[in-house]
Amino acid sequence: YELGWRIQSPKGVNAGLTAFYNDSDKSLKFGAPNYTIDVIDTDERVYGAEANLSYPISSNWTVGGTAAYTTGQYKNSNGKWQELDAIRIAPLKGTLYSDWQFNDGIGLRIQALAIGGTDKAHQDAIDNGSTRPPAEIKGFSTMDVITNAKVGPGTLGFGVYNVWNADYKSVYSQAVSTVYGAISSLPAQGRTYGLSYTMKY
Repeated sequence: YELGWRIQSPKGVNAGLTAFYNDSDKSLKFGAPNYTIDVIDTDERVYGAEANLSYPISSNWTVGGTAAYTTGQYKNSNGKWQELDAIRIAPLKGTLYSDWQFNDGIGLRIQALAIGGTDKAHQDAIDNGSTRPPAEIKGFSTMDVITNAKVGPGTLGFGVYNVWNADYKSVYSQAVSTVYGAISSLPAQGRTYGLSYTMKY
């Protein structure tokens, strides 16, 4: 079930808000240490909301962002609702960006990503007697700076990704540590530089 609202203003404002709810009589479980994926005959529900906004401050400058919140539960063997882990449900997520497009063909974009930490599934599993609770998810944030310019027949691009050189693991990498072991739980890339040249033909 989904209900949403969207606006596209003649002045360039784009915004949207969506709420959703879905239920099922099946649930998936990723098992360790034999790496099984089991389909369980039990009720499951997933619900949340998403929002996005893009706003032109001027003809050359646009700012915007997104936000997403999702949660979900399944009925355990005791018939109680228990939180789904981060392999199934993404934590709170937000993005922000600022984009400049100058008249001389040069563009600059700054974008940031923030992921919220959560221990709901971990704590809920312990409270329900689990001996192998899902991982606690630690939040993190990153920022990228990307620029481009018209050079010859194409566009030259340069980017600095994870500008702060944040030491973090992706949500998936954290979540699978309790299922597939430490070898599957690798840190994300640190500060990275990218150079590109593109042509349209």
